[in-house]
Amino acid sequence: MGMESTPEVKLVEVVVARIVLRDSARGQHVYLRERDGARGFTLVIGAWEAEEIRRVLAREEAPRPMTHQLALALVRALGGRVVRCDIVDFREHTFFAQLAVESLDRKTLALIDSRPSDGIAIALRAGAPVRATTRWSQATSHSRSMWRAIQRTPGCRPPTARQPCWSRRVQSS
Repeated sequence: MGMESTPEVKLVEVVVARIVLRDSARGQHVYLRERDGARGFTLVIGAWEAEEIRRVLAREEAPRPMTHQLALALVRALGGRVVRCDIVDFREHTFFAQLAVESLDRKTLALIDSRPSDGIAIALRAGAPVRATTRWSQATSHSRSMWRAIQRTPGCRPPTARQPCWSRRVQSS
């Protein structure tokens, strides 16, 4: 469960800047960028997690509760609250995350090991922030010009009130 504390790492708040959903593809792409900066990085995640993140950002509900909704409902039913998702490490081409859950009395903060995609989906659904270690910048950061190029990609829809991130559904052949 990973309830031990995280070693001191520098974390910055990040937002979902763009989701690329590919029909018939195993890996979906979520682009995260600093809330107050130009740097960012890409996560390759599963289709279910990407679809849940898209639904949360578009303020859409599934016809029945999905896994991430169930997880959040369990936390809330037990009197807890999701405080944040922290992407705490990047090793061997893999990101590692922790979901911070606070107890009802606010005296206990549990850090629960999570895949970043699940942690992001649950945190966004809870209205909690997502933070990331600055270690990703060494291997995966994008320059400001790269982000402008991403935003000009043909077929990309710009953010709107209903869809607050850049998204693109690409049909695989």
